Amino acid sequence: MAGASSDDAADRLPDAGGAPAVDRAKIEEAVCTVLSTTCLETTSLREVRALTEKHLEMQPGHLDEHKDLVKEIATEEIRRIQSANASLEESTPSKATGGSRKRASPADAKSKKKEKAEPSDKKQKTGAATIRQSGMMTKKEFMDKATTMTVCMGDKKMLAAPKIFSTGSCSFYATQKLTFKVGDKEVSCQCQVQCVVIGSKEWPEK
Repeated sequence: MAGASSDDAADRLPDAGGAPAVDRAKIEEAVCTVLSTTCLETTSLREVRALTEKHLEMQPGHLDEHKDLVKEIATEEIRRIQSANASLEESTPSKATGGSRKRASPADAKSKKKEKAEPSDKKQKTGAATIRQSGMMTKKEFMDKATTMTVCMGDKKMLAAPKIFSTGSCSFYATQKLTFKVGDKEVSCQCQVQCVVIGSKEWPEK
């Protein structure tokens, strides 16, 4: 394209047959947005391409000549999302199961008994919410009826979709790269939103 800089030309890939070039950066951003609002286990690469085309307001099949590019971007983003989820779940406290336990001393046992008899307000509130919502619905019902929520991050928006974590908890979840202005600089940030439904881990599957 006449007048385009070498950097711009490097970021644009020509389509076959003289069709308009595609912008790799825009495709990457669109693919990341699509993957943040879809089920990674059931969505195919063809569906990712179709949703990316729709997000970028392209004609159906516009990205068929760039299957490898979309696959490369999607594979990298899925790997990053899975890694982020794994780190998040590892950092989430859970009840210990199995293994040997150290015998508590009489003083420790007395202290724990006192704590149980006088729970803090925070523990009471958390427990009440868990009990209140423990039988509210099934996980299938949540996935069928819950809708994607729009979350604002400054002047940018993210779509938090219904999701079931491998731990069994239901949530609204989004992860996306966003750009924010700091002073006179544009900084790229990896943003993540997670809204876990209290008590949903105990919900039946169906």
